[in-house]
Amino acid sequence: MMRIHEHLLDFFMALFALSSLTLWVIIVGGGSFSVYAVLALAAPLVSGYLVMVNGRKHIPAAPPEPVAEGYGNRFRAESVAIFVLLLFIFFSESSLIMISLLLIALFLLLRQTEVCPRPFTPPSTMEKSPFMLIAAVVIAVSYTLISHRPTQDDALYLFFGLLPLDQPHLAFNLLPIKTWYDDGWVLVSYSTIEAVVSYWTGADFLKIYYLVVPALAAMLSALAYYGLFQKISSDYAGMLTLMAIIILILWGDGNRSPGNFAFATLGIGKAMFYAVICPYLFSSAIGVFTGLPGSNLRLAMASICGIGLTQSAIILLPLFFTGMILAGWLVYREPPKRARYLPFLVGLTVFLTLGASVVIYLGKIPIGITRDSGLVEALDTAFYDGLRGPIGIASFGLLPLLAHNATKHKAVIAVSAGLLLVALNPVTVFLAGQIAWSLTWRLQWLLLLAGAAAAGIFLTADFISRGKPSLRALLCAFGLIGFAMLGQTTFSISNGNRIGIPQIKTPATIDGVFERNYRNHYRLRDHMEYRLENGRICMTNGCY
Repeated sequence: MMRIHEHLLDFFMALFALSSLTLWVIIVGGGSFSVYAVLALAAPLVSGYLVMVNGRKHIPAAPPEPVAEGYGNRFRAESVAIFVLLLFIFFSESSLIMISLLLIALFLLLRQTEVCPRPFTPPSTMEKSPFMLIAAVVIAVSYTLISHRPTQDDALYLFFGLLPLDQPHLAFNLLPIKTWYDDGWVLVSYSTIEAVVSYWTGADFLKIYYLVVPALAAMLSALAYYGLFQKISSDYAGMLTLMAIIILILWGDGNRSPGNFAFATLGIGKAMFYAVICPYLFSSAIGVFTGLPGSNLRLAMASICGIGLTQSAIILLPLFFTGMILAGWLVYREPPKRARYLPFLVGLTVFLTLGASVVIYLGKIPIGITRDSGLVEALDTAFYDGLRGPIGIASFGLLPLLAHNATKHKAVIAVSAGLLLVALNPVTVFLAGQIAWSLTWRLQWLLLLAGAAAAGIFLTADFISRGKPSLRALLCAFGLIGFAMLGQTTFSISNGNRIGIPQIKTPATIDGVFERNYRNHYRLRDHMEYRLENGRICMTNGCY
């Protein structure tokens, strides 16, 4: 029977996907937010039905294959070589050298498909305890509720939720393009979904935006990483998830560091895409390659959710599926029957949306040679000069070593190789940069570097401990301490994050998030004026 965490995760993925699809239908039909809010009430019922039907197809993962007893050295020469090659990508200034290193690393990674990794020492009681997952969820949700990182993006995303609340009968119009939203932002549904929650519950929109939905997203993030690690190494999924959550909190070296697109900013759609959708995509792709029933539907739901969360997904998702198809063909030598629906998913859930986006933009996508659009600049933008970025990317090549049997091992190699191919390819980065410079460093989101760093620390601890679970757990703790010492954390004052009771997050009217005009009121960017009364935003027709 499918586990409860999978039920919860699938339910909310289906809920967000259906809500996004409903919004797009309303937009095409020229309906209003009030109509959308009524139709959205059916989404939970349909989501529950989809999860129930999909859950009936679930079968337990195949048990580990029998292998020789004893401790196996999982760090073969090829694994070390892959780690070093990916590490050196950071220290090369030449695109030609970068792509050469990447291709050699991919070649060595694909060679490992013939190897069945030997199992770890049986987990200790602590490592396999369900309380590891509970601890990860509690830490993620608690940190989300007490942390706040003001960002100018709030003024944009708040507007997308506040205006439909203030004028619920104002019609969406696909054409002309200028609607409530600016150009292609019409596809982004995250703030509109938050508005629906406020609309029906009567709760202050700021509390929904800064507290309720982010807390839910934090829980889903922990569940998504747990589901991913269960697909790879079920006995250690809880411990690896807890480590990944802690690493996300620790990783706050700069504005675009992985930790800053997680818990402190989960009111923004792109942060949820990074924290929840990316690990869910990885997990679903492994399910497709291992023949786990229902995985194709999960990929489709994740694709729709991603597009509803951020425009970046319109580019990232086609690249994701392209990498999966190419790597799947290389690993399995022919498109495996269990992955035969991947091209269909590409066409149905991604490329059609890309075509719709082009129509919406009506040729306004700025195509042209942009500055600083190379892989070197992208890596510097995302990871700065610290060691965490190189270690995380290099550790990504070690993920297949977590697998307990040859089937999982081969599937994780296929997914890892595909993502490395699209995210670290200088040609891909350059072409993405011609659409939008921000895409060059957002490609790295697909690499799940917090999870990769957790895997690297765990594998190193396992190698050193030589079959002693207690020592392995202790070494993992020291590894996390070492990771914390490599840079600043997300709760560092210099990172711009604020820690305190949840009420500090509502309202966020400081540090340039909103502009104050001469009448002592505020403005949501260039859109609409409002005033603050008792922690609520008051606009033309009421307070929310």
